[in-house]
Amino acid sequence: MARSLPLDKHTLVTNLRNMFKEVVAVTGDGTNDAPALHEADIGLSMGIAGTEVCLPVIFFVISLILTGLEMYSSSFSSFTSY
Repeated sequence: MARSLPLDKHTLVTNLRNMFKEVVAVTGDGTNDAPALHEADIGLSMGIAGTEVCLPVIFFVISLILTGLEMYSSSFSSFTSY
């Protein structure tokens, strides 16, 4: 939904979550994407030009990825020890 209003993006994410009970991921790079990034289950802000509004979402997603990698690594190493 490039070049859409922030409210339109937020409405789309909200409807996808409520009507279809789906996990919704949103990517964005500016303040227009902030409401949809906040509403989504997974939000990822991209680019050097991304605004400060999106930074908390980036850190949250990165921490989730790192936690998942740590869990995978520890479970994989327990299987290979036999």
